[in-house]
Amino acid sequence: MREALLDFDLKRAHCYLAAGVRGDRIEMQFIMTDENKVQTNRVDHSTNGAFNALWHGQMAYENGRVKRFETERQAWEFLARCDAAGRIIH
Repeated sequence: MREALLDFDLKRAHCYLAAGVRGDRIEMQFIMTDENKVQTNRVDHSTNGAFNALWHGQMAYENGRVKRFETERQAWEFLARCDAAGRIIH
């Protein structure tokens, strides 16, 4: 997906607009980032068939590369271990 990001401040909250092209669709998101906002865990399915884990809004990395999981369940189990540790584990 090709993305274009536009950063600006709005009422002391940092915001950005992410727009991208995925296949024949144009996707746009207005995203507000706020340090006080509760971040949630998320698992994304990547185009190569693997799954990526985001712990409190931070992508999980291993050896300088995005950590990839073969199944969605493995990614969620990893995020549960990160929650228990209070940080992204390696």
